[in-house]
Amino acid sequence: MADPRDIGVILRNLRLSKNLVQSDMAAALGVTGPAISHIETGRRDTRVTYFYRWVSRCDHEVRLVPKGAVDMVDVSHMQPDGAAMVAQFARVWDRLDPVQAEQLRLQIDLLDRVVASKDEAPLVTTVKHMG
Repeated sequence: MADPRDIGVILRNLRLSKNLVQSDMAAALGVTGPAISHIETGRRDTRVTYFYRWVSRCDHEVRLVPKGAVDMVDVSHMQPDGAAMVAQFARVWDRLDPVQAEQLRLQIDLLDRVVASKDEAPLVTTVKHMG
């Protein structure tokens, strides 16, 4: 069972990510401002209905996955060709030896950083040596 303080931190971070103040969330849930404070600090357990409304108000959703399914990838939002490509990648990944898997993981991490920094300076800069 999750600790109410942990759940409160998650809910607070969600609220703040949408630039909502506690009174905004209180109005959305139909509770008082102090009730929101108590939920966020773990002094009050939250009802499941409040939890779902809170998450929805922050433009998120709750999904249930089987225990131990941490490596699952949700492809429900993808076009069939993209989902098929992810499935093919997963099959290839399972056949890699540990060194190949680590090399590929490092390349994926680099690509993630490049994509995340597309509006910033490039990670790799080419310099012409004048010698």
